[in-house]
Amino acid sequence: MSTSTLIVCGAPVSDSAAYTPLIQAATHLIAVDSGGDLCRQADRTPDVLVGDMDSISLEGLEHATSKGVDIRQLPVDKDITDLDAALAVAHEIGFRRANLTAVFGGRLDHTLAAVGSIASSPVPDLSIWERELDGWLLQPEGETHLILPGNGDTVSVFALAEETRVTLRGFRYPLKNQLLDPLSSLGLSNVTEPGRSSVTVHSGRVLVVRSRTA
Repeated sequence: MSTSTLIVCGAPVSDSAAYTPLIQAATHLIAVDSGGDLCRQADRTPDVLVGDMDSISLEGLEHATSKGVDIRQLPVDKDITDLDAALAVAHEIGFRRANLTAVFGGRLDHTLAAVGSIASSPVPDLSIWERELDGWLLQPEGETHLILPGNGDTVSVFALAEETRVTLRGFRYPLKNQLLDPLSSLGLSNVTEPGRSSVTVHSGRVLVVRSRTA
């Protein structure tokens, strides 16, 4: 399976054109509800469209239908989010690695739910691209080690599971096999030092976020 799998979510974006190069470069494209509109604006037809279709435009849904997109329509009343369903579809197809975009933003509860979906993802290796940040999921089932260029970036590391231990090297505030509580602020707003910086997860699960606006 291709590793260039992009899941385009439906969080509100301020500049849809900024997402066009990423969408156009993807080998396999899964759109989540109004993420289908973002794909259409980028002149790409998704392979799969997942969601309850409560936010995609009528034109976007009709376009996907006319193009023969594999549409996985969900009921409005359900116990999972559209992103949960999209990650399950990616896992069903056989992808172990995927990129997420337009996943954060808008309502705080939606963003927190997206973090929860990432934490419980059946796809073990996830990365995130937004206009303001990059993100990576690290866990023993997928990638456990991340190397970053040490150029003064602001990087935050959040535990997403109990008994999470991490090591940070090449940071202003290094950590060695440190136990992090879920969503603890201990890993908030660290800074990469000149040279090479690395994050290693020994147990548990972490979300690494690198800001582009700090």
